[in-house]
Amino acid sequence: MSLHQRLASKQKQVKSSTASKIIDENRAVPSEPTVRAPQISHLSCAKYGGPSDAVASEIVYWEDIKIDAEFVSPFKLKDTTQYLTFEPDRAGFNNVRMGVETVVALAHAMGRTLVVPPDRSIWALDSAENNQKNSFSFEEFFHFESIVIEHPGLEIISMEEFLRDVAIKGEKFKATDPETGKINVLFPPNNKTNWDGEDLTPLWDYLRSIGLVRKCEPDENVALFPSSRDDEDLRKMEEMWQKIIGEADGRAMPQVSDYEGKPVPVDSPAEERLREMLGGRVNACFYDREMQDADLVHIKEDWQDGYRMLTHFYVFLFFQDWRQDLWTKRFIRDHVHYNDEIACAAARVVEAIRKRSKERHPETNPNGDFDSMHVRRNDWETQFGDYIVSSSELYQNTKQELTPGRTVYIATDEKDKSYFQPMSNVYDVVFLDNFKAELGNLNTNFYAFVDQLVAARGKVFFGVYLSTFTGYINRLRGYYSVKEKREGYRDGIIESYHLVKPQDRNLYRTYHAFQPSAFMREYPVAWRDLDYGIEALYNSYHASKKHLRQAVST
Repeated sequence: MSLHQRLASKQKQVKSSTASKIIDENRAVPSEPTVRAPQISHLSCAKYGGPSDAVASEIVYWEDIKIDAEFVSPFKLKDTTQYLTFEPDRAGFNNVRMGVETVVALAHAMGRTLVVPPDRSIWALDSAENNQKNSFSFEEFFHFESIVIEHPGLEIISMEEFLRDVAIKGEKFKATDPETGKINVLFPPNNKTNWDGEDLTPLWDYLRSIGLVRKCEPDENVALFPSSRDDEDLRKMEEMWQKIIGEADGRAMPQVSDYEGKPVPVDSPAEERLREMLGGRVNACFYDREMQDADLVHIKEDWQDGYRMLTHFYVFLFFQDWRQDLWTKRFIRDHVHYNDEIACAAARVVEAIRKRSKERHPETNPNGDFDSMHVRRNDWETQFGDYIVSSSELYQNTKQELTPGRTVYIATDEKDKSYFQPMSNVYDVVFLDNFKAELGNLNTNFYAFVDQLVAARGKVFFGVYLSTFTGYINRLRGYYSVKEKREGYRDGIIESYHLVKPQDRNLYRTYHAFQPSAFMREYPVAWRDLDYGIEALYNSYHASKKHLRQAVST
């Protein structure tokens, strides 16, 4: 059975066990706690060749918050299925991942069924070594099956299912011929439903023609979600936006520097949270009635025309209700993470590094602590030459924070390891290549994901400013910092640094609010204080259901 088939089968199993009720006129909600998967926060690696559960737990930063599973967007309809389709970014996987996180968050916020694009080749994940698979769909990296099982508020289907079961039937997508007035059904190109590995240009053109496409460039816009479908909530959001942008209350437009070392409490009023989030942006995309009523919302990707979802979900989506904002951040943390096979491979490598480090210094390093780096060179030389350093500069720029003799794990695209000789002269330098045995039969295209997870476990980390690969490592480090309550975790501070440029070096050592462009780095708002207010969300949600039941009974 294919991944798509398993996904559909499990989704039907869950949906059939969950009755629907409504809070307002059309909103769909589950009645009682739903069928649940095994504890998702428990990582068992027995089927992947180890390590033990105790060792594997070090890789786990996600949580299994049972009451989070019951939350459904106020925009999810009871009797009508609406859809969200999207065109993935054309660049490397970490850019693609950012977009996937954002569309998953958008799909839930909109109450829409997310349609996963066909299998496709992804830049730098296209090795065909040993005839291995090198064209992928996103559920091969992430736990989309668990999302479907855990959260009746989000449905996920394949593009093939969408085209076969919705578009081909000819009931939803139609257009009126301007000359004849005749209503024509808009069928997929050549009535084709399976586009895996194909040129997707005709498919994208079709989806653009049948869906609502809004230009909402994330570095210039904020996507604003009211607390409910009530027009009054939308009106209040629009008034709040105009008040801030128009400086109507006498306060100047917020500056990013206003929040340096001064995070806004996560349960602050919507206006204060939005002011911190703006980062200088003065445009907004409201989830208004037109978008709410559209059968299909399609997210277009066109670099030249300004359509690109190269953003972090948490600096693009703004929720009027702070509880939904935190829920969304927990949702991505707890569910959109690398699959168990990848996580287990990383756990085996971390175990081997800790053993090596401990054996080198058993008395001074009983925990086997190690430090880590990400050094990007090959494509960086032509794109961002200012961020390329010589081997001696690499050593000089990092020696202040690193301990001589300590094991340093380096994730890198540099093939000539002699470049790292100045580092090797002082530290015990290791690479993923040193741990091929621990990687087992893992697809080599997934090695980069293992690199990220391993590097995230370093005590001290140095990375590359502007690199989304480094950025995600730092987000993971933020999650781990909160889980392990490391120094500074309450303010989102992590022990991470950038390799070059003094002005960028210590950005993770102080709280900073978002500043475009989003891809350049990650921000503490992604991991700081996420578990606050879980009970508040739960109580509010069930109070709404109780109110509905009382209204029905009377």
